[in-house]
Amino acid sequence: MSSRGPKTFLDVLEQVQRGEAVLTRPVLVEVAEIGAMPAMAHDAGDSVTMFTQAGWSSERWASQYAREYGNNVCHILNTLRPVTIGRSRSCSLRILDGSVSSLHARLYFDRGDCEYYVVDEDSRNGTFLNGERLTPGENTRLYSGAMLWFGKTAFVFLLSSTVRKLASLADDK
Repeated sequence: MSSRGPKTFLDVLEQVQRGEAVLTRPVLVEVAEIGAMPAMAHDAGDSVTMFTQAGWSSERWASQYAREYGNNVCHILNTLRPVTIGRSRSCSLRILDGSVSSLHARLYFDRGDCEYYVVDEDSRNGTFLNGERLTPGENTRLYSGAMLWFGKTAFVFLLSSTVRKLASLADDK
């Protein structure tokens, strides 16, 4: 996939669908600056919105994803080395948000167990995975569809296989 500036999630889906791109790496879809993850959300009985609905067909689920996140920026991750996330210019994924630390978190692929992980780098406002604050320095396994908060900015982590499946199910419009 070419890197001529940021792509939207819909751009990526359409390129994969038309066969113009072969996606082999995971992506982070920027949801929005939605505010800090409530520190006690899981204790208060509130639940983090999950992006699937019980009983929905795969086609409906894919259509909802494309509609909901189609215009959002999609970051294709380089998994050959750890992806650093933060405000610093030296970070692989730079987030210009005052609630994000200079070096906030790191994502990486473990070749030993073939899994993706996120690590909070002792950030000031924490890293959250589906509403749970991560323990700084601890490796936490990621899965496709996981919602990540870095400060007030939220992302959805999607494996390349999920994006390819969504592209194959998306409406030809």
